Amino acid sequence: MNRLLPLLMFGLLFAFTACEQKEERNIPRVESADQADAALQSRLEREAFISQAQNEIDTLDARVTEIRKKAMEATGAARAKLTQHISELEQKHKNVEEKLAGLRMEIDEKWKEMKVEVTAAIEQFRKAVNKEY
Repeated sequence: MNRLLPLLMFGLLFAFTACEQKEERNIPRVESADQADAALQSRLEREAFISQAQNEIDTLDARVTEIRKKAMEATGAARAKLTQHISELEQKHKNVEEKLAGLRMEIDEKWKEMKVEVTAAIEQFRKAVNKEY
């Protein structure tokens, strides 16, 4: 029994040390209140941008629905032209959604770089939707 006591003590010490180190790694470190405020502000800006972008996409989708109805009512060459236009709109919509999904996944400052891409994709989608046929 006396021989097992040092092994038992060593095992407990090792387990305690391992648990203590694990806890330290999971604690987020904030160096200052200013950094915490900046991080919060960045998250709020990101969420506001995502909401605004999604609203814009929803508005453009409603317009695409109108164009689909117009295509269903059209005949001949006009219908073919509108059908082609709808196909292009669907591709642009897919591109916007992919970029927005990527932006949603970003939690650090990289989202601001992606914001430019999302804004450009929405602008391309908007121009395509507003193109007259």
